[in-house]
Amino acid sequence: MPCIDFATEWDIRGTAQFLCGSFHRAALQFPDEHVPYCRLVAEALKEQCTEVGHDVQVFVLADTSYNSSGVDEVAAEHADADCVVHYGPASLSALSRLPAYFVFRQAPLDTLAVVRDLVQHAHQLTQEAASSPTEGASPKGECRPRPCAILVLLDQPYAHAA
Repeated sequence: MPCIDFATEWDIRGTAQFLCGSFHRAALQFPDEHVPYCRLVAEALKEQCTEVGHDVQVFVLADTSYNSSGVDEVAAEHADADCVVHYGPASLSALSRLPAYFVFRQAPLDTLAVVRDLVQHAHQLTQEAASSPTEGASPKGECRPRPCAILVLLDQPYAHAA
């Protein structure tokens, strides 16, 4: 399975570009399961911004009483932040106060293995449909359409592979 480096996994470059645009006080909102990485992410962001001559202060929002998939604008305003960077799964609800940048932590995905398994599954479905007593019928006599498409849904950490 391919590995994803830290900077890519946490979208350090993209986040820094967002921050360097016009923000100087950023609230970084982490869900509980990502809190162990918050210091490393904050340091990497500050370093990336400093390299291009942009000064930014970052504040970590963790253990939010708000739904962790939603942006906690109230907590960010308490830190006097001018934007929020939201990490992890997100509801993407409309925001009313602050601009936000969403980072869907990237998880490795072996796309070749996924494609291989999908092709194998499609072939198996086609074989089953062709071997039915009546074309397209199940053993119980129910009409079963021939497979013509496979819908693949990806969760946010795998969207980079689409």
